[in-house]
Formats: sequence, C-alpha cells, structure tokens
Amino acid sequence: MGYRYDIDAARRLITVAFEGPLSPDVVAALRDDMSQNAAFDPGLHMLIDGRGITRLEGIGAAVVRGMAKQRGSMHIRGALRAFVLTNDLYYGLTRMFTAIGDRDGEMAVFRDADKALEWIASNGNG
Repeated sequence: MGYRYDIDAARRLITVAFEGPLSPDVVAALRDDMSQNAAFDPGLHMLIDGRGITRLEGIGAAVVRGMAKQRGSMHIRGALRAFVLTNDLYYGLTRMFTAIGDRDGEMAVFRDADKALEWIASNGNG
C-alpha cells in the first residue's frame, strides 16, 4: 500500500507512516483514502512519518512545488502538520514543501518523532 494511518480523535491527531517507495500516486491514494474515511476531520493535526520511505519515484523539486501550492481540503487553518524524516534528501525536499506551502506557521519538519509530537502539543491548542 505504501502508507498506513491512524485517526485518534481523542488526541486530535492523525498519524501517517509512509513505507517503501513514495510517489505522487501514493500521496494521492492516501488523500483519497482519508477523505473517504468517516472519522477524518481536516481540523485534526497530523504527524507524517517519512522514515520508512525507501526511495522517491516521480518526486523532485517541481512536483514538490506543485504539491505545496495545493492546500485543498485535507486540512484547515489551525491544523498542524509535523513531518519526520531522517534522510537528508527527503528532509530537504520536505523543508522546501513547507517553505512554499506553509503560510501560517502550521508546518514543521523534524528528524525526531518525539520532538514533532512535542511541537504539536505545544502549538496545537489542545
């Protein structure tokens, strides 16, 4: 599948973990899957864990820029997005994604999942 996710409404948190190759199709499948899930709420915070990504397929700077400009219905203002990556290339591309797509200080990139969760807890107002 390329990803797994858990929606924890009590914690106001969606945890996503990518596994294996990451492509625009995998990202689109995740978006479609979550949008059809009755428990999905675009106001929930997200922890996106990319430490399981093994390679990128069809994702480079141009694709990242395009994805960053599509704010869409997957999250609303006030919903935080914390990305966790350890690979330097993936980390850098994700920093570029947040630099382009984050207009409200609602996205951050981390190398450590605990730090990402701390950021959500301290900035997520509940």
